[in-house]
Amino acid sequence: MAGVNGDNEVPEEETTTPPTQKDLRDATTWKKQRSAVRQKITKTIRYLGNLVNERGSRGSISSLMKHLENLLVTAAKIHTNLSTVEDQAENDRQDEFHLKYVELAGDALERGQQYLNSRLGEPPSVIAGKKAPSISPSEQNRQEEERQLAQQRADAAILQADEARRQANEAANRADQARREATAAQQALQNLENDDDDTSAVTNLSQHLSQLVNHCGNLVADVLLQSAGFTVSAVEKLNVNNDANGI
Repeated sequence: MAGVNGDNEVPEEETTTPPTQKDLRDATTWKKQRSAVRQKITKTIRYLGNLVNERGSRGSISSLMKHLENLLVTAAKIHTNLSTVEDQAENDRQDEFHLKYVELAGDALERGQQYLNSRLGEPPSVIAGKKAPSISPSEQNRQEEERQLAQQRADAAILQADEARRQANEAANRADQARREATAAQQALQNLENDDDDTSAVTNLSQHLSQLVNHCGNLVADVLLQSAGFTVSAVEKLNVNNDANGI
């Protein structure tokens, strides 16, 4: 009973209407229908899988896929109807069954669609129950030429990619070798600056510089030498010594 100004109202208890005789009769019918539909779903999944494995008619596969989709719709309606008359424990159990059938059917439909996608562009296998007309020789030749051209383009792209990788590897190897020569030249220069009359030090340094130039050219060699710590005067001194030794 409500209090003053409508405060402290006592909420009404929720009641569950017991199923009527009609509901019970309907439930019996729905259960039979549920069993029959699930059997049809199982058979349709099996037939569809066999057709896909055997690379069967696309028309037959499309029809089975549509039939399976309709069966899923019917199964969902029956499942919803029975959820209103069955107890919670049975509802939970049937939910698991229903979900399993939906998952199996979904996998079968996905396989069927993948098969249909793989045959896009092909002439139809069946037209109005009759065999499709064969492709003319000229059309076969045209398709074969297109296939060969596509293969040639793919092969050329692979060769270009391989060549690019080879050149990149060679360039990386040359750069590594040039850096090693620059480091060795730096050490040789230090030996030369410690003893200007050391002919072996001059020769050693000149050899490293020559190798460095061979690997990367004069301009890049100068940059590497400077990055390794060479001064302009040191490089000029090196060049004078190279000329004096005929290198």
